[in-house]
Amino acid sequence: EKRGSEEGAAMGEATAEEQPAAGNAKEVKVKLVFANDSHVLEMTFPINYLVKDVKRDILDNHWPSTLLTPSDVDRLRLFAGGKEIGGKDDADDACVKDIKVLVNPINFKTLTPVHVQPVPKSMVLPDDKTDKQGSQCACTVS
Repeated sequence: EKRGSEEGAAMGEATAEEQPAAGNAKEVKVKLVFANDSHVLEMTFPINYLVKDVKRDILDNHWPSTLLTPSDVDRLRLFAGGKEIGGKDDADDACVKDIKVLVNPINFKTLTPVHVQPVPKSMVLPDDKTDKQGSQCACTVS
């Protein structure tokens, strides 16, 4: 049994004795990967941040100059582990510590990639222009 934990430690995994309790973690460290851009940045933020605070911090302090200007962004979509973090409206009021997919906040050796997809204001249609499923398609067939 001890051999299994020794193998895990040899592969770079921390054993239970080496890891602090998850409740003691105060920060989360992620790697931001911007869609359609070559920028990759690291970001650290308090674990008690709301998703909307993380998104605002990305736009205010970590936004690449090669992308559209922050004033042209309606909202950000964040993805980690194949799942969207937050979303629209009230979904962004979730606390980072409650999002299980985001990261293991106690493991700073491996950063969790978070893919950042901006939604431009020019793509957002007023509610009365969308169909019942909420499509953002603005195509006209003649």
